[in-house]
Amino acid sequence: MPFNTWLLKTYMDNIPTSYEEAAMMDGASSWRIVWEVILPLSKAGLVTVLVFSFLAGWTEFIVAQLLLDADKYTLPVGLYSLVGKYSTPWARFSTFALTFATPIMLVYLFAQRYIESGLSFGGMEG
Repeated sequence: MPFNTWLLKTYMDNIPTSYEEAAMMDGASSWRIVWEVILPLSKAGLVTVLVFSFLAGWTEFIVAQLLLDADKYTLPVGLYSLVGKYSTPWARFSTFALTFATPIMLVYLFAQRYIESGLSFGGMEG
């Protein structure tokens, strides 16, 4: 959460205030400035933060292992439970690992251009 806050704040700081001032001169209200000026310009930063938040929740291990019952668990905890002390069923482990990684790969593929521009902070020239 602190990284996402820092990332979004840094991205929002790079949006020139001249856009807001121009919208105010045109008579736009504060909410209209946010919805029609700030949010479209910060789309890449918002998508990047959304993807990082999704990854943090999807790969959560410690809290899920400590707080959930043995019959209810998340994919990372289930994957860890396959690892035995003396043997590991590698075919089943690989299948579950691929199932675990597929949504992450799909989210990245669909949001790749936003993530790259959101992390580079260079979408604007001021």
